[in-house]
Amino acid sequence: MAGSERRNAEPMRPREVAAVFGVTARTASRWGRMGVLRTFRTPGGHMRFYAEDVRAHAAKSVSGFPELPDGSSHAAEEQLVDERAGTANRAEV
Repeated sequence: MAGSERRNAEPMRPREVAAVFGVTARTASRWGRMGVLRTFRTPGGHMRFYAEDVRAHAAKSVSGFPELPDGSSHAAEEQLVDERAGTANRAEV
C-alpha cells in the first residue's frame, strides 16, 4: 500500500476530526453517534472515524461543518451549543 493510501485508510480520533472542522472533540463524537460521519470502535471501545469519510465531508462542506443526513448543516446547532456554554462568537460591528 502506498504512503498516501495508507494515510487515507488510517482511522482518525475525535480530536483529529475536530481539528479538520474547527469544532470540539465532543462535537465530533456527537456527529459520530448521530451517523453524520461513519465510525467504528477499537477493541478497547474507543471511537474512531474513517479518514476517507472525514476528508470527503470536508471537501464538499460549504458551511465548514458536515451535512446532516437530511441535508441540513450543523452551523445553527453549533451556535446554540456555543451560546449555552457562554462562548458564542459575536461579530464586532
